[in-house]
Amino acid sequence: MKSSRLDKLLIGIHVESYKSNQPILQTVVKKNPIYLLMKISKGQLSKNDRDLYFRTLAYLNRKGFIKKEDNIYSLTNNGKKIIEKIEYELELLKSINKEDLNLNEDMYNLLERACKSAIKNKSLGIKDYIRRIDNSLLLIISKYYSYSEPLTPYFVGDIGIILISLYYLSFKTGKCFNCWYSPKEIREFLFDNIPQSYNIFRKKFDISPLVEYELVDEKKRGCCISKYKYKLSEEGYNVAEFILKNLKSVIIYR
Repeated sequence: MKSSRLDKLLIGIHVESYKSNQPILQTVVKKNPIYLLMKISKGQLSKNDRDLYFRTLAYLNRKGFIKKEDNIYSLTNNGKKIIEKIEYELELLKSINKEDLNLNEDMYNLLERACKSAIKNKSLGIKDYIRRIDNSLLLIISKYYSYSEPLTPYFVGDIGIILISLYYLSFKTGKCFNCWYSPKEIREFLFDNIPQSYNIFRKKFDISPLVEYELVDEKKRGCCISKYKYKLSEEGYNVAEFILKNLKSVIIYR
């Protein structure tokens, strides 16, 4: 089954964040119009920005996040709330590299958080919402910035959940990078441990973006999808662990 554009976007964000050792949320901000809100909030919006991103600025104006008076842009109250939430969460995420994962304690809690957020994202109809995919990230932020929960879990996505599941399965077998798992085994792990995941994966289960980014290895016997098996690569292990540390850093969010 063809993967969604959002899946491909998110796994690219995960890999880029890991390689640059910056929070997932920070990469998200850089890849969608929110970064213009950040510039406006700091008085750093240049004439070049106004000329280059005039359509995006008009979009943010229509969404009610900024206003323009005497050719000067400023944040509305809603725009200020978005920036306050992002800055607070980024402050929490400074502890990423200090987080120690206790899989016995953290495993299901973190995976459950990611699944709940992925289910909420589906209710937005993101894949069918707009052709410009960077605006799908803005849609998520503009929907959930007023919620008390953190934004980071919304950017794990279906594809990140699959990667995390392979990470957990590898640990269950003693950090076994040579253990192969079929899509059926991965789904059963999720369904048995995280009931909410059934609403995400009962119809769609596509691992191809993880193969494309070389986060998992794939072997197949015959052309039937049921004959495919997957295992984590070393890079996949590192990215999965990085996603989990991002999630754990924001657990204390209030």
